[in-house]
Amino acid sequence: MRQIDMCEGHPDDSGFLTSDAGQFRGDAHSYNEEPSDGQKLVSLLIGSQSWVHRRVDALRLSGDGTTRLHVSLDVTVPADLRLARPGGQMAVPLALMEKVPLRHLDTEDWTGKSMAVLDTPLNSRYAFEFLSALTPRWVREDRVWGAIQTVLGELVESDGGPDALSISKRLEALLERGEHRRSPLSEDESLELSAFTSIAKQLGQQFLFMVEIDAERVETRTILKYSVDQDAPRHSRGQSKRVVFRLQVPDMGFAASQHIEVELPDGVVLERLTLEGTIFEGDLQEGLATDEPEGWLQRTSGHVTVRPNARFLKGELWVWVVPAKQGLYRFAKVSIVMVTLVVCATWLIRANSEVLLREVVIPSPSASILLIGPALLLSWFSRTTEHTLVAKVQGPLRLALLGTALVLLIMAALAAVPVTAEVWAIAWVVATCIQSAAFLLLLYFASDLRRKMGRRDF
Repeated sequence: MRQIDMCEGHPDDSGFLTSDAGQFRGDAHSYNEEPSDGQKLVSLLIGSQSWVHRRVDALRLSGDGTTRLHVSLDVTVPADLRLARPGGQMAVPLALMEKVPLRHLDTEDWTGKSMAVLDTPLNSRYAFEFLSALTPRWVREDRVWGAIQTVLGELVESDGGPDALSISKRLEALLERGEHRRSPLSEDESLELSAFTSIAKQLGQQFLFMVEIDAERVETRTILKYSVDQDAPRHSRGQSKRVVFRLQVPDMGFAASQHIEVELPDGVVLERLTLEGTIFEGDLQEGLATDEPEGWLQRTSGHVTVRPNARFLKGELWVWVVPAKQGLYRFAKVSIVMVTLVVCATWLIRANSEVLLREVVIPSPSASILLIGPALLLSWFSRTTEHTLVAKVQGPLRLALLGTALVLLIMAALAAVPVTAEVWAIAWVVATCIQSAAFLLLLYFASDLRRKMGRRDF
């Protein structure tokens, strides 16, 4: 496993925003005024790496078919940025999430008890106040500011998707009108406007996930956790026996130290795990971290760590998965090869039975004995719910085993039912073709020919 410190060699894309975030606290202290919730959120979200020390995203793909994300955050909420809530509580932003229903959401505080999650109206209100405080000052002073406030309210309250995209276009049109009156913008003003627009569009598709904790935990190191069910990751078959899938990490720069773990179900093992990053839909940073086990290891989990220097860094995790050497893979190799040898020997006997036997006599219980083969092969197929990733990885093996089971059924039928010589010959040709295809599929799968030919993974 390789760990890369991103604080070296990469310019901070959000330095001006971090400066503004600190300015809110400085101005407030200068005038002995309490910053607004929006100003506090700017400091908390833009400067999150100063109080979110560590975040661990653990994705677990279970054998029962579920995919669940477990997130743990190590935080120290600054006292002057406390978002006060009734009952001696305070609100804490933990993540940006897609605007979709949260399935089986669980939260846990430092004592193991559940935390209250802010509802949609409160989340929308905080998001609106955050965007209002983040808006460049020259935009707030322009006569278009009233219309922009209305659009921002609609944007954070939208359900995401096409509706949010339409509202985002209206926001961009209003900002362009203000920009033309302000033109020409300085380099810092242009960068600030671009960052604001990108963050606003992001909050159109995502919402602020916030929880309530005891306000006495300010300036105290605290562990907060939550978990939620996820859709199974989309995957595609890469080189012969491997399957590749990717995971989105939309807010990878939220914590000073980001850890990502992937746990695979039984039947598959990890071949490689690579993390990439993108800043503001551009500047692709490849190979931020990689975990590649030794070839002889059979690991079902992987882990990468980065220390992001760019606050608004979007991550993309690529995972390469191969079948485990034990279990179905090993059984398929033995059984398919054995049945292939039986078919070949049968053709040799039919060509010249005196080579091995002077007289071929089929015993009466032969059909029932041969039927044990298909039953044994089919017994290795999963009879319970399983993860789609396992089905995808083992798909070629199961197809080959199905072909072999069909060949054994044909052999049993020929042994049990008297047929003409023509039917016998046709049936054996069909059985031979099916078994040859099963054997070639196994050979192609096991030898990993596409990888040796230097094909790309995607």
